[in-house]
Amino acid sequence: MAKPFIVPDSQEPGFSYVVRHPDYPSGVLPDISECERQTLYDLFLRWVHEDPSGNCMGTRAFDPDAKKLGDHYTWISKADAEIFVNIYGSGLDSIFGKYTDKSPGQQAPVAIYAANRAEWHLTEFAIYRGNRYFVSLYDTLGTDSVKYVLNHSEIEVLVCSIDKVERLLNLKEQAPLLKVIISMDRLDGPAKNVIASEVSQDIVSKLKDRANSLGIVLTDIDAVVAIGKENPTTAHPPMPEDTCSITYTSGTSGNPKGVVTAHQQFTNTANGVARADPVDRPETFSILPLAHCFERLVTYFTLYQYGAIGYYSGKVPNLLDDLQARKPTFMGVVPRILNRVYDKISTGINSATGIKGFLARLALSQKLRANEGTSSRTHFLWDMLVFNKVKAVLGGRLYAMVVGSAPMDIHVIKFLQTVLCARIVQGFGMTESNTCGMIELIDVPPSTSCGPPRPGMSVRLRDCPEMNYLSTDQPCPRGELLLKGKSIMSGYYKDDAMTSATIKDGWLYTGDIAQINLDGTISIIDRLKNIFKLSQGEYIAPDYLQVVYERHPLISQSYIHGDSDKSSLVAIVVPDPDAFVPWAREIAEDSSAELEALSSNPQVNEALLSKLSEHGRAQKLQGFEIIRAIHIEPEAFDIDKNQLLSNTLKLKRHFAATHYREVIDRLYTQLASKTN
Repeated sequence: MAKPFIVPDSQEPGFSYVVRHPDYPSGVLPDISECERQTLYDLFLRWVHEDPSGNCMGTRAFDPDAKKLGDHYTWISKADAEIFVNIYGSGLDSIFGKYTDKSPGQQAPVAIYAANRAEWHLTEFAIYRGNRYFVSLYDTLGTDSVKYVLNHSEIEVLVCSIDKVERLLNLKEQAPLLKVIISMDRLDGPAKNVIASEVSQDIVSKLKDRANSLGIVLTDIDAVVAIGKENPTTAHPPMPEDTCSITYTSGTSGNPKGVVTAHQQFTNTANGVARADPVDRPETFSILPLAHCFERLVTYFTLYQYGAIGYYSGKVPNLLDDLQARKPTFMGVVPRILNRVYDKISTGINSATGIKGFLARLALSQKLRANEGTSSRTHFLWDMLVFNKVKAVLGGRLYAMVVGSAPMDIHVIKFLQTVLCARIVQGFGMTESNTCGMIELIDVPPSTSCGPPRPGMSVRLRDCPEMNYLSTDQPCPRGELLLKGKSIMSGYYKDDAMTSATIKDGWLYTGDIAQINLDGTISIIDRLKNIFKLSQGEYIAPDYLQVVYERHPLISQSYIHGDSDKSSLVAIVVPDPDAFVPWAREIAEDSSAELEALSSNPQVNEALLSKLSEHGRAQKLQGFEIIRAIHIEPEAFDIDKNQLLSNTLKLKRHFAATHYREVIDRLYTQLASKTN
């Protein structure tokens, strides 16, 4: 591929030149199709009309009597999906006409609150049919966040899986606008999936009574479809500039912000990604939350490329069985998932004994060497002898995975591409840019960058002199990453001041520090708002350091902390139990000690700190980036229990600082006593 296009005479004081995709130097994309209007509803119709009899959305087969999953997927055809959306949409029109004051075709919100499933997307497109928009609620949201989103977005009608109904009824007094709850699962009759099978008919009966006493209409999709059959309505398709969704950001500090997206913004992103990395008719596996824009882009990309979407069954223990039943060619993932896959496979290869272990390690080194500097993921000999068996764990047909949320170690990417025989593509995006700003190309060797600007996107950097990042830096310009294009959000819901501070002259200020590499690709090197300074004036990029330290096999998660009046870093580290416990038992000389006891053992703490210090130096960290004291936390950071992770599995640094304040103070006291 040619180097990205540099716009002539675009450099200004305090800013770098503007960079664009070489095939689209104007920064403008052709329309998705011959359609005059470009909306996600248009994209759905384009998808189903291309091959009406083809597979559309797939769900793992489920036996309601045995309450067991089958070994195959059952599919809705594209023609049936269109019919269902039309009838379901008519039913929603009747619901809105009866229980709200909204006029037909008037923009109005509908909340969706469920894990990934076919009904999620069918609901989405039925919403669009009436020119409504949806508000996504993460399946794992806590009660306070659900209440905030419902009230902030003024939700009257909500569609959810049946396991969410009780929580919603408990919130009725705190979310007084909520009038109608539509269950994706039957309120009467056999369960269609694992989640619904865990809610008995006795519980459903009590939920009905409770809803009635609260004045809430509780119904299900089947009933809404029946209403639609009896009362068909005229569709009111959206215009490109109409709102398609409000997506609430992760909320790593304070209340989440509602990002308002228009149809044309998301279709522009899907169009651009498909032009950058076309994958013909992808067989997609949907696992990341559809409440987040990243997974939605993965599925819209699938629609654009005339593929089919199969959903995971909703339970993590069934994930590998889902993959083997689905046999996907394409999926979206986050680094935390791939890092765990890497840890398990690499440990297995390194610990294997005899001929089997020798052959696995030889195959790995030989294939890595053969494919170095190329985009190849295959090897005729070593795949046949070793890696086709590893590949089969994920279904055996995987062609590409796109990674978002955080950067990945290049060593991990090369390793996984080798053993899984699949391309791992990194990109950069955020909710405010409707996901993708840059993306690596499938047919180029993996790198540490996010790739070039995607087609239709312009990129430039802003000087950050307070952090010594300048657009005039040599050999590579550095600074805050700015994005511009038709996919940039409409704004933050009910927050004009924040919108104005984030979008200036059409440029989205991302808050990420990037550099434009010599080949024109973009690398993310820091995070502006997470940067902090130690007492000696050194700037610390904790997100980067956490990635480095979490690559140590004994560590699963970490929180790097530095007080501004201190000269050293301390850390909370969560060990990987499988690797940590046997190692720590040897240090403690106690073969029966459990994780919690080992985590509080002083000798184990000292030995782990030494390991991490060695690891940091081996990764060429600066002296001030080496951790000087640690607390070993046996309880993993999570979304629900300690609420230290956002719904996109990002660490909430503000909450972690508060949660561990006493521990941090103790670590600094220990450091001071050692110094004295």
